[in-house]
Amino acid sequence: MRNEISQQDHALIKQLQLNARASITELAKTLNLSRTTVQQRLQRLEDKQIILGYTVRVADDVSKNTIKAHVSVKTDSYNSKMIGEQLAKIPQVDTLLSISGRYDLIAMLSVTDTQQLEQVLDIMWEIEGIVDTESSVVLSTRLNRG
Repeated sequence: MRNEISQQDHALIKQLQLNARASITELAKTLNLSRTTVQQRLQRLEDKQIILGYTVRVADDVSKNTIKAHVSVKTDSYNSKMIGEQLAKIPQVDTLLSISGRYDLIAMLSVTDTQQLEQVLDIMWEIEGIVDTESSVVLSTRLNRG
């Protein structure tokens, strides 16, 4: 089963979350494992799609020309899947989360300015089945462990 991973796998993933550029040698030393074991575990985690990729996080001052916003979306229950598919086509939607509560989805956006944010919101409102939205602009990131 995909979600069954060992404590060593969890430790390996944690080290990669701290530094995705760590070498196999560094990981092996930190985890007290052989290089071959680390390579095999990484390959298995990638093959099972537990590790989906590696990324770069950019400092806030570098991405200062980007506005991050969260848009809570309430849908009618009949079109929820189609709405998610339509939202995923909008390039400014970085992440789409299905949630419980008053709203059904949260779309996490990256836009260049408030004018583009308004344009994206207008596009979202054109999607059949969206019945309500609530937008929040991110002022700062206080903690990011991912």
